[in-house]
Amino acid sequence: MSDHNNKAEFFFAKILFFLLPLHALLVTVLNFKLEVTEVPLLITAWKEIVIALLTVFAIVNIVRKKTTLRIDTVSVLILLYLGLGILSYFVHEYEFGLKQWIFGMRFDFSFLIAFLIFRHLGFSENQRAQLIKLLLLSSAIAVGYGLLTFVVFLFVDPAMLTYLGFRNDWSTFIPGEALAFCQRLENTGFCRLQSTFAGPNQYGIFLVFLAGAVWFSSFKEISILRYKNNLLATIAISLLLTLSRSAWIGFMAAVGMAVVVFYGDEIKNSIKKRRAMLMVVMVSMVIMAVAALTIPSVRHAIIRPGSTSGHFQNAYIATERMWKHPFGEGLATVGPASSYFHKPGEAFHPENWYLQVGIEMGWIGMALFLAIIVLMAQRLFKERLKMSAGVPLGKIALFGLCGIAIAGLFLHSFEDAPTTLLIFSVIGMALL
Repeated sequence: MSDHNNKAEFFFAKILFFLLPLHALLVTVLNFKLEVTEVPLLITAWKEIVIALLTVFAIVNIVRKKTTLRIDTVSVLILLYLGLGILSYFVHEYEFGLKQWIFGMRFDFSFLIAFLIFRHLGFSENQRAQLIKLLLLSSAIAVGYGLLTFVVFLFVDPAMLTYLGFRNDWSTFIPGEALAFCQRLENTGFCRLQSTFAGPNQYGIFLVFLAGAVWFSSFKEISILRYKNNLLATIAISLLLTLSRSAWIGFMAAVGMAVVVFYGDEIKNSIKKRRAMLMVVMVSMVIMAVAALTIPSVRHAIIRPGSTSGHFQNAYIATERMWKHPFGEGLATVGPASSYFHKPGEAFHPENWYLQVGIEMGWIGMALFLAIIVLMAQRLFKERLKMSAGVPLGKIALFGLCGIAIAGLFLHSFEDAPTTLLIFSVIGMALL
């Protein structure tokens, strides 16, 4: 398809890639500071509107045979999973009606739909590369803003963010109201870094994906990428300041995967590089151990007894509920989507995305979702050397998928629409 024929769909895709990293901040300012509309949902749902438009473009492309209909095992599993979600509306009783089911579909399926759509938009290699450039530029703004807010937290007053529309509160989520200006580390006054995102965990998962995008990209015309090592160090510092242990684990898993899969042979054949890698690992472990033993705040941030015990307890409760309801309890009955229908503190969060899917759609739903993730990873491994105008989409996509999938074992990591839409859109472009 020529650039001229797909100008409109590329325009909307550019909007999506540039604005998604800034979504939560923009929505907060527009809805709660400027109050630009009496229907805040119109602002909040802008990304779903763009996805709907791109869906129309994808369908038109298929009908007019401008792109090939791509039906493979991954697509079939996604359609089965989607069908199970639709079926759940008819087989489960929803306490809060159709709205609850729609919220559940939005949280559980929007990123998979984005994957299917971006496989059928037919962008050229140059256009796919331009989307990654826009993502990097927008992300640089998000990272810079995040560090600026950290300076405000340290030396001024975190509550200053209320001037942007944030709610004068911390560590709470209230449906229909603005985000709290700060998510504090439990039992302390330390504000965890969340930048332009809805919270520190969401920002942490995004930074994992961004680290891979920066690591493997090399656009000479983007000035910030000329200082790639400095930018990666800035991302790493930001990731530490989120104090999101799940994101840390996801990041380490993704880096470990990348080293083995992308550089394994090179390291294996170089004694100096093996020694350097071993030295980096040992020094990092020693620094963390010394800091944890000597600095109480660091020890508390890493161990967090209340949070850790809560994770194990919630996993046990989630497994029990799955045994009692092997075919699930319905969408948005647990997890982030359920928070919109319960008072603060009443919604149950399994703190594990896969168990959450299991509670919502039963053992079959969890098995389908796991199969989708595993098969995507296998396909991306085969396509890891795939380039689009010099952009290694396969590497970027595999790094992001590995990070979010591993973090999902300890957190509802797929909850944040901006991050999941970006990751799975890139996966869709990588698996054409």
